[in-house]
Amino acid sequence: MLVNKYKILVSDTEKNLTIPFSMNLDLLGRGDTIDEYQEKVIDDVAAKPIDYETTRFSCKPNPNGDTSMTYTFNFSGTNGYENSYVVDGKFNAYQIFYNTAPIRKSFFKLDFYDSIDPTKQRIYFSLILAPRQTVQTENKTYNNINYNIKIPKFILDHVGEKEGYYIYFFENVLVTELTTFYMKVKFFSGLDGQYTVFSNSPQSYYANPFNVPNNIFYYQLNLDYSNRIYYFNDLNGQVIRELTWYEYKNKI
Repeated sequence: MLVNKYKILVSDTEKNLTIPFSMNLDLLGRGDTIDEYQEKVIDDVAAKPIDYETTRFSCKPNPNGDTSMTYTFNFSGTNGYENSYVVDGKFNAYQIFYNTAPIRKSFFKLDFYDSIDPTKQRIYFSLILAPRQTVQTENKTYNNINYNIKIPKFILDHVGEKEGYYIYFFENVLVTELTTFYMKVKFFSGLDGQYTVFSNSPQSYYANPFNVPNNIFYYQLNLDYSNRIYYFNDLNGQVIRELTWYEYKNKI
């Protein structure tokens, strides 16, 4: 066995003694590293709990304190657009007044996407508005009888008609990391079982009404997590409190 031999001579003078030895610090802290690795493996396998609780957002008040949100839907007919269900035989006044099956089974579906690009977008949530909700009315005649019937205009608020007013989404913004969505509207008709798409401006505004930019089918929704409120704007950034929609007709 190889060993170091040292010979020490006693002297009256003070001497310094230097003894060499190996210092290897590689193992220091390895226990902490193993503990951290164990925690990482457990997280990867079991995953840390994620808070999927939802919270409620209400419409941002205007400077006068008004918190209402309005949706107006215009159907296309031979005389142009009308804020009415009774357009070119879609429904008649009798069906609307008595809430018969065709109108009772009809609804507007508001879908919220993360993009306006149809090749990449993903839908996150939807709202449903039913014709029975509206309180705005008009007078229409059917078989020589005059009826006071509801129109497709929804004025929603904290009080009164609340269905479809609140938006419910994840309480923890980190779940999706999204605060901006894009709303697209379809109307399902209980008469024929068909969906109709709506645009935010009349297609007649365009030189080719059957070849329009994709952005006319959307309004932008913004969620303010700090104040738990939402507000809409067009894709140019203008804040809008009344969203007006127009029936879009495909080329036959």
